[in-house]
Amino acid sequence: MKRGDFAGDRVRGLVTPLTSRYAKAPGPVRLAVPPVVGFVVVVILAYSVPLFWTNLGATAAGNVLLTASVGILFARARMLALCPLGFAAVACWFAGWCTVHGLGNFAVILVGSIVIVAVLGALVGLLAIRLRGMNLAVATIAVASAAVIGLSVYPIPGLSEGIPVERPGFAPGDRAYLVFSAAVVIITLVLLSAVLRSRLGTAWAMLSSERAAAAAGTNVFLSKLTAFAGSAVLAAISGVLLSGQQGFVDASVFSVGANLQIVVVAIFVGAGYTEGAILSGIVPVVLGEIFAKIGLPVDVPIIFFGIGAIQALAQNPGGISAQNRLNRRKRRAARLARQRAAAGLGAPDPDPVAEPVDTPLGAGGSIR
Repeated sequence: MKRGDFAGDRVRGLVTPLTSRYAKAPGPVRLAVPPVVGFVVVVILAYSVPLFWTNLGATAAGNVLLTASVGILFARARMLALCPLGFAAVACWFAGWCTVHGLGNFAVILVGSIVIVAVLGALVGLLAIRLRGMNLAVATIAVASAAVIGLSVYPIPGLSEGIPVERPGFAPGDRAYLVFSAAVVIITLVLLSAVLRSRLGTAWAMLSSERAAAAAGTNVFLSKLTAFAGSAVLAAISGVLLSGQQGFVDASVFSVGANLQIVVVAIFVGAGYTEGAILSGIVPVVLGEIFAKIGLPVDVPIIFFGIGAIQALAQNPGGISAQNRLNRRKRRAARLARQRAAAGLGAPDPDPVAEPVDTPLGAGGSIR
């Protein structure tokens, strides 16, 4: 036996009992383990990696929520909105305004930004209530452009005065702020998962076919407004985290091109799933830094993400995450078939592969 095979057998021998116990654990335990493990990993990395990577980690944490905001509208309701950074810009502006005028601490800024941006998101949803497809994309990119123009006329307060947005008192340093950002992101994703499993999340899923939703008694008007508001809330939290990380946020961060990059990455990776949203936030930041280190243009990865997004739109709207889950289901179905054949039983019923893949945030594949 080769050394690599022996090592692989040892790893499988250690991992298999853990996964077996996890699969047999009660539902609340299975739901709680991934967030807790993820938070512990972030804490370990935050206090062990060089300080430079903690700053990148905080940036990636904000990007996770931005891509998740795209996932709510596109993967859930098949609505392509191209203005996630427009909502984040409003949150940054509000954070700067509160800081300059001495109104409230970081928690007050966060809650106030959520309320204001949620109202703006519902307003955008109201204006785009009868738009779908390309028309909706054009309308939302106009919103992103309006945000850029607004920041050029009314810059983010505190930038010219040299007054940065203050971080929470318990997380003044970069390492502590990374842990705080990760905690906020994890809690937000857990709450989002609960919403998507509720009746409201089911109503959002039915927006992919408005006629079917109306026939089922779903209030399409209200569902669309709440979907836009929920997407805007995620972007608002991301904007406030960005303000706390950088202190001074330049308006170039919210350009129309940056909006398109976030949407492209979210579609390609599949931000409709938890793992897709996390990878969509982390991978572009890490790849950009790697390309900068080796002297290549940092925009090169976006080209490949764009090609992948086109492929995802043509074949699997759920992106890489949906395809990965489909492959896992196929392997699980094949393993189950072999076990039943060995036991002299027939084929399993129902077929585990029968779960639809083109609705990543549907009843069987919500963010979790």
